[in-house]
Amino acid sequence: MKPLRAYWSRQLSHPSGWGGRLILRLLNRENAGMNAIALNALAVQPG
Repeated sequence: MKPLRAYWSRQLSHPSGWGGRLILRLLNRENAGMNAIALNALAVQPG
């Protein structure tokens, strides 16, 4: 179990390869709501 945990820990700190692509998709999905809240609070305009 430790090698698997170490693998995913490395992917979270420096995503690469297929595992990195998976982690990036998950992080993007999980952070989308918080990013939208931050952009709305900053009143960021396009351009």
